[in-house]
Amino acid sequence: MRSVLAKSPRTILFPAVFFAFASALCAAAPRARSRPQSFVPGESLGYRLEYSSHIVSNSKGPIYTPESAHRMDLSLDALLRLDVLSVKRLPGPGRRTLTRLRVTYERSDARVQTDAYDPGAEALEKQYRSLQNRSFTFAIGPGGRVRDVAGLDSLAPDPRARAAIRDWLRSLAVPVGLWNKGMKPGKKWVKEEPLDSAPLAGLYWRAVSRYRDDEPCPPAPGAPRAIARETCAAISTRLETRRRGSRRNSTPLEYLRQGLRTSGRWHSQADALSYISLTTGLVTSSTTTETDQMDFTITSQLSGSSLRYAGQEQSTSQLTLVSLKLPAAPSR
Repeated sequence: MRSVLAKSPRTILFPAVFFAFASALCAAAPRARSRPQSFVPGESLGYRLEYSSHIVSNSKGPIYTPESAHRMDLSLDALLRLDVLSVKRLPGPGRRTLTRLRVTYERSDARVQTDAYDPGAEALEKQYRSLQNRSFTFAIGPGGRVRDVAGLDSLAPDPRARAAIRDWLRSLAVPVGLWNKGMKPGKKWVKEEPLDSAPLAGLYWRAVSRYRDDEPCPPAPGAPRAIARETCAAISTRLETRRRGSRRNSTPLEYLRQGLRTSGRWHSQADALSYISLTTGLVTSSTTTETDQMDFTITSQLSGSSLRYAGQEQSTSQLTLVSLKLPAAPSR
C-alpha cells in the first residue's frame, strides 16, 4: 500500500501538473491586436522552470513507522530547449497547421530534504536529475491540441508522470489557433478541466481568468533584449478544485482496476499570473502559487487493509522564456 500512496499525490510525483494547466489557460486566452503564434522550422526557444514546495504529511497504515518523514521540501531548477522541427499547412478554412517539436532537458537539478530518512525521497531526487540531456518529441495540431508524443514512455515510465508532462507541454508550446477578436483588457472568462491525477473521482479545476491590461513584459535574466522590450497581455487566474458526482462513488477507474477503493477529500486553490507577448504570442513568464489540503484513505478490496494519507502543501512555480533563437537566413 505504501508504494501506491507514494505515487498518488500529484505534486510529489511531478509538480508541473497544475502549473501547466494554469499557464495553458492563460496562454489560450484570445486577445485583440495579437496574431496567432507562428512557429518556424529551425526556431529554438529556451525556458527556465523553477519550482519549490513544502509538504507536511502524515500516513497511517499496516506498514506505518513513526520515523517516516513527515516534512519534505522539494526544489527543482530545469532548463528546457524547445526546437521546432517542422510546420505543415493542413487543408481547410483558416490557419490550420501541424507543428512538430522536440523538448530537451538541458539541465535538471533537484533537491529533496526531509525531517527523517526516506528512501522514496532519494528516489524522487534521482528521478528528476535523470531527465538531464534527455528529450522527446510531440506535435501541436489545429486548435493547439498536443498529439503524437514519442519517447515519453522511456523518459517517464510512470503513467501519472506521463500525464503530467502532457499537460505541461501546453504551457511550453503555447496553444495554436485559439485567438479571437473582441478580447480586451478587463474581459473575464471561465474554464473547467478534470483533475484526472487525483485519487478521488469527480474532481475538476474551475478557473476564472481576467485580462488585466497590456504591460511591459517583465525582464528575464539572460533573455534577449527584444523580449524585454515587448508589450505583454497580463492574464491573472484564480483556480479552485470542485467535485462532481456522489461521494459514495469516489474511486477513479484506475484504482478500481488495481482492486482498491478510495474515499476522503482533496481541496486546492491557486493564483497564477502570466505575461504573453502581443508580438509573438509566446508566454514570456508565468508564476503560480498553490495550496493543497488532502485527507483520503486507500483500501484494498482483497485484504481489507487501508492506508490513510493527510497532508498540506504550499508550492510556487515560475516559468520564464530566457532565449529565442531564430533559424539562420538562407544563403543567396
